[in-house]
Amino acid sequence: MYIKNKSFISDEAKRLSHRILNQATYSNVNIKTLPPETIGIMLNTLIHTYWWNLEEPQENAICLLLKGAIRSWRKFIEVLAHMNETGKKQNSDTDLIDNLQRINYILDGRQQFEFNQWLSQLASLNHLQNLGMIPPSLMQPQQVKAPFTVSNLTQKRKKQQNLDQ
Repeated sequence: MYIKNKSFISDEAKRLSHRILNQATYSNVNIKTLPPETIGIMLNTLIHTYWWNLEEPQENAICLLLKGAIRSWRKFIEVLAHMNETGKKQNSDTDLIDNLQRINYILDGRQQFEFNQWLSQLASLNHLQNLGMIPPSLMQPQQVKAPFTVSNLTQKRKKQQNLDQ
C-alpha cells in the first residue's frame, strides 16, 4: 500500500508539472489570483521526489508557479503556511521553515539559483515597501518582474549553440 500511494503521488506530481508548464491547469483563471491554499497544495504535490524520478519538469513547474503566483512576501508566507495535503493553515514558524526546506530539497542547479534570487528580491521589495521607499502603485503584479527564466531542453540547446558560436 505504501509503495502504491507513493507511486500515485509521483504520477500526480508529473501530471501537475506537465499541466503547469503547458499552462493548462489554471482553467482560464489568472495564475496571479490563485489563493495561497491552492498554491500550497500544488507545491506540496510538486515537491514529492523519489530516487527513480526525473525531477527537472517538477523543478521548472515549481519555479513557474512561484514566479507567476507570488508577488509579495506576505503571500509567500501564506503559501508556505498552507503547503500540505489539505491546504489547512499551519501556524508555527517550524512548519514554515520545514516547508521552505522541502522546496529547497527538490531544487538544484539553475532552479535553486533562480529560487534564491527570487526569494532575495521578494524580501528586498518587502523591506523597501515597509520602509515606505516603494510606493504601493509600483508593487502591482504587472510591474514587478521575477528573475525566473523557465526554459525547455530545446531552448537550452539553442542558447548553448549561440554561446558556442
